[in-house]
Amino acid sequence: MASLVGLLKAPNCGTDKTIWEKLCPELSIVATGDADEIDHKPPAAPAIHDAADDAGKDGDTTKDEDVVYNKRMQSIVQDGYCLVDDVPAPSLIEKIRNGIEQLVAMDLPPTLIFLFDETWELAKISSQTLTSANANDNQFNYDVLAWHIPHGSAGFSPHRDRQPDDVASSFHSDSQIPKFITHWIALSDATPSSSCLYMIPKSLDPGYMQGDVDSADPLQRALCDKHAYQHIRAMPRQAGQSVLFSHRIIHWGSHCHARTQPRIAISFVASHPDFEPSLLAQRCTMPSLQTRLVLICGQLLIYYQRFDFSKELIRACYEYCKLHQDILDETYRHKVFVEFIKAMKEHADAGVENVGATAKTDKATTVQLVINGDGKEGEDDDDDDEDAMMEEMLNAEEEGYGEFQDDFDEVENDDQGDDGKNEDGEDEDPELAGIQPFVFGDKKRKRDV
Repeated sequence: MASLVGLLKAPNCGTDKTIWEKLCPELSIVATGDADEIDHKPPAAPAIHDAADDAGKDGDTTKDEDVVYNKRMQSIVQDGYCLVDDVPAPSLIEKIRNGIEQLVAMDLPPTLIFLFDETWELAKISSQTLTSANANDNQFNYDVLAWHIPHGSAGFSPHRDRQPDDVASSFHSDSQIPKFITHWIALSDATPSSSCLYMIPKSLDPGYMQGDVDSADPLQRALCDKHAYQHIRAMPRQAGQSVLFSHRIIHWGSHCHARTQPRIAISFVASHPDFEPSLLAQRCTMPSLQTRLVLICGQLLIYYQRFDFSKELIRACYEYCKLHQDILDETYRHKVFVEFIKAMKEHADAGVENVGATAKTDKATTVQLVINGDGKEGEDDDDDDEDAMMEEMLNAEEEGYGEFQDDFDEVENDDQGDDGKNEDGEDEDPELAGIQPFVFGDKKRKRDV
C-alpha cells in the first residue's frame, strides 16, 4: 500500500485529478461538487425477486410500479432481504468492474473506485433502488465500499451490519421497514463457486427482531440443529444484479474457488437520519474530488481490520481526514478517529510483549510504552504516531465519544486477575467505531461483505 501512501502525500492530491485519472484511464473525474442531494426519484419499475422464492428462479417481471415496489418492501419486511434482477446500466457496470481490476492490479484498495464519476452515476441508480424499498423514509447516506475477492480467497464471516442497543427502534414503527438498508451490487458474476452471499431469513433468526443475547452465539441460535442449516439461502447474482438487505440479516460471503474468476462487488446504503446520519456534512449528487478522497480515507479507517492495511496507510488516511475533517459529519468523524486510535494500538501491541510491566501513572508515559515497546525514545515517526494517538484519545474523552484504558489500568487488572481482554484474548473496547461489536463463533465482527 506504499503507493497509496505516496499518492495521499502528493501536493494537491485532493484537487489535482490528473494524479488519479492515470490509475483508471477509461474512467473520468469531473467532480463538480454539486450540492444537490443524490436523486431519490424512483426509476422505472425493475424486475424484482421475492425473497421467499427459490434464489435460482427468474424474478417477477411485472411492470406495474406499485406492485413491484410493494412486493419489494414486503420482502424486506418479511424476510429481511430482496433480490433485484434488473441490470440498469450494463456498460456502467463493466467500466466500474474494469476499474476495480486495474486498481487491484496496482495493489490499491478497490474502494478507490469511488474517486471516479462513473461510480457516482451508479450511486444515483442505487439510491433510486433503495428508495423503492423504503418508501422514501430512508436517505442515501454515503456509506460506500467495494470488494475484490480473488480466487482461492474467502468472503467475510457471518455477521450483522448493525447491533443497536434497542433493536425495535431501528425499524420504522408504522411499516417495520428497516432504518438501514444495504444495496449490494455484483459487478462480476457472484455464484456459490465465486463467493456469492448467503443469508438466514428473518423468520428463522430469533435474534433478528428480539436482539442477540450474551449467553448464546447468534449464528448458533439461528442454526440450532442440523436441520436448521437447510434454512440458509444462497444469493447468486449475475453481473449487475443486486440484493437489498437490512442491517439485521445474518449474511456472509463464501469461499471463492481457486478455478473461478474473482468476485467483484460494490455497496451503497440508505438509512434514516435518526438511526444513522449521512457520513458527509453536506449532501451532494456528485461529490468533489476532495470530498470523495476524504470519504474513501474515512471508510478505509473504519474497515481497516478487514483489509489488512499497513500502519503507514492508516496514518496517511488519518492525516488526510484530519486535514479536511469538516467535510465529514461529526458523528462519523468521531468514529473514524476512534478507529484510528484502535488501529495504531493494534499495530503497536503486535510488536510489544508484556506491555505495562512497569506500572506508570502518567498517561503519556504508558502510551509511549505501547508505541516504542521499551519506553525509550523512538524514531520521529513513532513520536508522531504517539502524538496523534494521544491527541485523539484526549479529544475523544473530552468530547464524550470514546474512553480508552491506560496501560497502567491494564496492569492493575492483571494484578486482580482480569487482563482487560475478552475470552478470546481480544482487547475489550465498547467504542467500536460506531459499528457495534458482534460475536459470531467467538470472534468480533463488524460490517463487511
